[in-house]
Amino acid sequence: MKIVIFFFGITVAFIRPACALTPGDLSRVTLEQHPGLQLSHDLVFRDENGQQFRFGNSASRAGAAQGWHCIVGDQHAIAHLADEIGFRYAYDPETKQYAHPSGVIVLTLEGKISRYIFGATFDARELRDALVAAREGESTSTLSKLFLVCYHYNPITGKYGALIMSIVRIAGIVTLVVITGFVALMVGRDRRARRALYETSPSQDGSAVRPYE
Repeated sequence: MKIVIFFFGITVAFIRPACALTPGDLSRVTLEQHPGLQLSHDLVFRDENGQQFRFGNSASRAGAAQGWHCIVGDQHAIAHLADEIGFRYAYDPETKQYAHPSGVIVLTLEGKISRYIFGATFDARELRDALVAAREGESTSTLSKLFLVCYHYNPITGKYGALIMSIVRIAGIVTLVVITGFVALMVGRDRRARRALYETSPSQDGSAVRPYE
């Protein structure tokens, strides 16, 4: 049983810049088919010619070819796997590319999602900590789950989804109300202080000054 890291890449050119660490940083990190995932029989380490396929044969980092492997499969198998782990993507006919979030998904030994690491490059320490957590069977924290629920970005339209925008709008309204109330409170306190000051300060003829009447 081994910990699995899922990184969905469209082409080798896309994956190469994302590998900001070498296998030696993590005492050999290997992407392999997890026995308990019930994947398609076609999802194996083979290229279109039936030859074993490993990413990194042309990479400049030492040991990359032995430490990183690419899993290939047919469209049905890939779509099923992506759906199971919550990875969403869509084809953009205008750019003729697949729009998708960037990051890796770390699974525990039982095949449960342990961590989401977002971004196009990954810090070795952060990934190492994620692997340690996955080895201990720790799942994504409640805060991370809330972030995943709220964070819904459409890379094709370049806009955030309805949920996150609603949260942003509500937060903006609450902030505006709090600021307005604070300003009104300060102005009212200042007016009362000035009124009390003028009321207790007599004028030259001996009468109290009442500027607000």
